Amino acid sequence: MVASAIPVASIFPAELTALRSAGIVIGLLLIAYAVWRRRSLRNADVLLLGLTGLALLIVSGTEIVDGLLSAFSFEKGNGGRILGLAVFAIFVLFVLILRALAVGARNARQLSAALEGLAWEEFRQAHLPERFEGRIAILVPAYNEAENIGVVLDQMPAEVCGVRTEVLVVDDGSRDG
Repeated sequence: MVASAIPVASIFPAELTALRSAGIVIGLLLIAYAVWRRRSLRNADVLLLGLTGLALLIVSGTEIVDGLLSAFSFEKGNGGRILGLAVFAIFVLFVLILRALAVGARNARQLSAALEGLAWEEFRQAHLPERFEGRIAILVPAYNEAENIGVVLDQMPAEVCGVRTEVLVVDDGSRDG
């Protein structure tokens, strides 16, 4: 009985197509960009760029992902490999979108906190906390309300439930004076 050798797939593709070549070039460019800009980018961004470039090099320059794609029934031929890679790429893009949304929300919270801090500091420097101490503060936003604000202020009560009121009109960049 002769033992037949099972052919082992090569780790590198038999031919280097234009699509694979473009993937290798883009992967190398991503890694080079991450290394070049590592001092100006955040560590997470450098890591993300490096891993993306490495993943693109692995997908484009090797046959390693064929085992993973076969496990999900994406067989070689008839565009099965490309379709499988597209499905996984969509999943990765979804994760990246979630990350971008989280970063955007964090930036919005930080900006909001900074603006609130600046507003409080301006309010404090104008000695307004003393003016409102022991009183009910009525905050009136007035954007482009120059012709109506007088009527509105005249209707404000001088006191509510026996407590004096103070009115603060906030005008953020109105064009009507």
